[in-house]
Amino acid sequence: MVFLTRKRNVSYYNLNKSYMLSGINNIQINNEDLTSIDDAFFSNIVNNSNDGIAIYDSKMNLIFCNPAHHNILGYSKLEFTGIDHKKLSLYHPNDIETIKKTFRNVLNGSAESIDKRIICKTGDIKHFSSSLSPIIINSEKAVLVFRREITKKKNADIYNAEYLEFLETFIDNIPVPIYAKSFHDRRYMFWNKSTENTFALSSDDVIGYTDKEICLPKEYLVNSENDDNALLNGKQYVRSEVEFTNNNGIKKNFINFKSIIKLPVGECLILGAGIDVSDLRTAQNKIEQSGYIIKEAQKIAKLGYWEYDIRRDIIIDNKENRQIFEIDENSNFLNLNDFFSLLHPNSKDDFRRSIELCKSGKKECELIVRNNNYNSKYIIINFKPCVDNYDEVIKIKGTAIDITRLKRTELTIQEFETKLRQAENIAKTGYWDINYITNSTQLSSEVWNVMCCSQIQNNYSIADISHRIHPNDKELFNNLFNNNETQFESSFRVISPDDSIKYIKAQGTNVLNPIKEIIRSIGIFTDITGLIVKDIQNERLSMSLQNIVKHSGLVYIEESNDTGIYFSNNFNDILECDELILKSQNDFNNFIDSKDRDNVIQNINESFNKCCKHEFTYIISLPNGKAKRVTEVCNTYINSITQNKTTLRIMKCG
Repeated sequence: MVFLTRKRNVSYYNLNKSYMLSGINNIQINNEDLTSIDDAFFSNIVNNSNDGIAIYDSKMNLIFCNPAHHNILGYSKLEFTGIDHKKLSLYHPNDIETIKKTFRNVLNGSAESIDKRIICKTGDIKHFSSSLSPIIINSEKAVLVFRREITKKKNADIYNAEYLEFLETFIDNIPVPIYAKSFHDRRYMFWNKSTENTFALSSDDVIGYTDKEICLPKEYLVNSENDDNALLNGKQYVRSEVEFTNNNGIKKNFINFKSIIKLPVGECLILGAGIDVSDLRTAQNKIEQSGYIIKEAQKIAKLGYWEYDIRRDIIIDNKENRQIFEIDENSNFLNLNDFFSLLHPNSKDDFRRSIELCKSGKKECELIVRNNNYNSKYIIINFKPCVDNYDEVIKIKGTAIDITRLKRTELTIQEFETKLRQAENIAKTGYWDINYITNSTQLSSEVWNVMCCSQIQNNYSIADISHRIHPNDKELFNNLFNNNETQFESSFRVISPDDSIKYIKAQGTNVLNPIKEIIRSIGIFTDITGLIVKDIQNERLSMSLQNIVKHSGLVYIEESNDTGIYFSNNFNDILECDELILKSQNDFNNFIDSKDRDNVIQNINESFNKCCKHEFTYIISLPNGKAKRVTEVCNTYINSITQNKTTLRIMKCG
């Protein structure tokens, strides 16, 4: 395998195998070369590469890919190799034809670089830059692909383009004449709509021409030339006022501002802006309109705004700010102490420190406070200092946003997390998550309790809980995390600090890669000590009951509509046969004497259906021809949980 990196010289090593690179358009690879993927040097380079690397044959079948090639799309290797890549289902529908064309070009010997959109496993669409190169594998044409995610760059490019378009549109439409021209030949490069209206000249008639080449008023030409010469002689900024009549015959009083700006490419521009004093009233109306829009925006966004005048100790705020802090809208201006009184006691110190920091350190601050009312709103406050010409902080301007709903949602989530931990504790169940790729382990806090271990905060592993395993179960425990089974379940014993025995059940799932290696293990530990102890007690009780039944000469039939029918093991003693030959109720009914059979069956069915008791005596005929008198006691009950009926019939001969 030959590994290429963009914009970097790479040295290639033989490792006793033949690797030949003769330009990216001609890479020869044979079967022996492909096996070198397992070699330590190239395997480490390829598998740890941040870029996706893959090889596709001429029919777009995947031959090889490194982990990054499928991880960046959210797929495991098994999932990715199972995709039919010929269908191009991963690509954005609008890019498929381009992909096909590019693939054909590469197979014809051309190296290609394209940007395309790929649909990730989650459904997200991401942008990728791919370099495709023709290679030969076993004398067959193939394609080597290097893939890198450029979603952030693509989004940034789109954002920058939109932002530049926004700025140009914004500048072109603001009610202030703005223009720009090159410094060396003074040809106009920008001329916004307000400038068009002021001079009655469209941008098409101006851009690309000098002042003297366009139909500008004579008075303005002289003024503009003087300003440009002043900038040429070293001034960075000029201001002048000129009176002229534009091409529509309208008289204008125009205040002109010019300065030199240097572009990143090293060129200089003359940037000009002006104020049409004759239209000042119109401009004022537009400013008022803009202020109204801002106020409406604040009202819609419920954005509180306030200014604190340090020298006068006065806080001036808007209506929205008073609504957030629940201040009487008709009350007078507040001072700083008044504002402190609006805050919850737990928030006052933080706010006071932030104000002092802002006043002395001239730093912007952000903090979450609560207002001092019964409901206790959560409010996020942003503020920054304003300085005068002497660099002294004279004002602090800030905003306030009510984030009560968001904060309460956060608290609800925290409460749910706490309840989850409590549920784990009550259920005595903790989970593990071992990632063998990143060599990291996650254990829930309850695991440490279940395993009777002291919790370690950082850098822990399964070994940190294995020292509590019973010596006879250590091998069984270690095998849990070294088997290749997809699903596994086992129980083992743990020795608690007080030397008592706990029984733990482990249920887990192993995630395997295509070569059956474990890459992740996920599962739960459950404390089943109570269940095991109860099972042992029940088993002992059952054995005791069986012995009692065996020595008392009693037999029984247990029938349930859930588990079926069961005959006690000593039933063959009553029937005087070597082995138990009963499998159903009908088998037993056949032994009942014909005179009693219908009556017995009717009583049994009635007891089962009505959940009542009965006791009667009847005769049974044995296989050896003898007859016995049997006394039967029956009781039927309903399980309160499953609602299943169970009948227990105890019999004794005599």
